[in-house]
Amino acid sequence: MVSGCLSWPLEHARQVHGERTALIEGDRRLTYRELGARVSRLGGALDRLGLPPGALVGTLAGNTAAHLECWLAVPAHGRVINSLNHRLAPDELAFMIDDSGTRVLVADDARLEVARGLLERCEALEHIVHAGNDWAPDYCITYEDLLEDSEPVAPPDLPAETLAAISYTGGTTGLPKGVMLSHGNLVANAKHFLFQDALTPDDCYVHAGPLFHVSDSTMVFCVTWAGGTHIMLDRFDLPRLINAIEEHGATVLVLVPTMIQMLLAHLEQHPAALGSLRLLHYAAAPMPESLLARAMRALPCEF
Repeated sequence: MVSGCLSWPLEHARQVHGERTALIEGDRRLTYRELGARVSRLGGALDRLGLPPGALVGTLAGNTAAHLECWLAVPAHGRVINSLNHRLAPDELAFMIDDSGTRVLVADDARLEVARGLLERCEALEHIVHAGNDWAPDYCITYEDLLEDSEPVAPPDLPAETLAAISYTGGTTGLPKGVMLSHGNLVANAKHFLFQDALTPDDCYVHAGPLFHVSDSTMVFCVTWAGGTHIMLDRFDLPRLINAIEEHGATVLVLVPTMIQMLLAHLEQHPAALGSLRLLHYAAAPMPESLLARAMRALPCEF
């Protein structure tokens, strides 16, 4: 196994931190041993679906365990993840699926109806995989059944230049453009954050921003590589975010300035014990100097 491809962070964590908590989603817990087994089965499922190397798998979901598993499994097993912005209109999503040739779409309960419409209109799209708790319609493959019926497979060693992910821009100045990210790109980024943030197995990261955005998905591999804990919030919700920090001792966050402003306003009315927080990244938009100064006074962490 080489460290230039995206199979390495999880494989390292599975071997070194196997019984540590990898993921928290509500009352659910997965160790790195368990997460590694599920990701290996998802790799086998991609084979069962007939997806050749380089095929695209899309996600249309909130910050769920299944979404995180897709980020860990799809590129590691030689396919390309297309994590779609579920806030976009169907026409925009259809353009991204058609433009990239996405063949499989993993959707949660809240986006299943949108996924059905995309299946009907997008020629390349072959399968909808339902990753949720609600009843699955006939046009779907159930995510948990797919994993259960698939044999685990070991990920291949892939060259660093192998395509791993496509991240679409918002199309502000024209049609959206798919930014192509290689294994080498994402491994280098993971190493940067791993060392810059001095991440350790004791770190707990809250996925508060959307996984479809690089400000959050960039933390998937570095936190995993360190053997830290992923705390999943399906959407940004201030009381749930604060509860996650207090209950699980979260140490690291990535928030956009608007989220930080909302957090500070909430804390003024509802003080909370956030002493475990040691580091907050701000990203995705300019940070007003006055807001940064206010945050540094209110929050007990580095920025």
